[in-house]
Amino acid sequence: MVVLPDGKRRWPSLPSGLMVEIAPVRQFQLIQKSLTRVEAHLVVERSLAKYEEDHLAAWLGERLGAAFQFEFHYVAEIPRRPNSKYEDFISEVA
Repeated sequence: MVVLPDGKRRWPSLPSGLMVEIAPVRQFQLIQKSLTRVEAHLVVERSLAKYEEDHLAAWLGERLGAAFQFEFHYVAEIPRRPNSKYEDFISEVA
């Protein structure tokens, strides 16, 4: 669950089909590091332009329910958890 800056909790809704309309993201994983900061690990088809990152950050903030500071990390792949499960959102705050 995402923990909002005011302490409220909610389930994130992140439809990847809508994300692809903003930028060529193949796979993503969001890791909430604090009440205000989220790391976005992205597997992309090509480098994103600044305006795409800005649009993606605005969309992610809207979907998560707060204007988080997003830090984008471009990776070749996103590892699965030890149980072989893929997590698109991980909170290190909850």
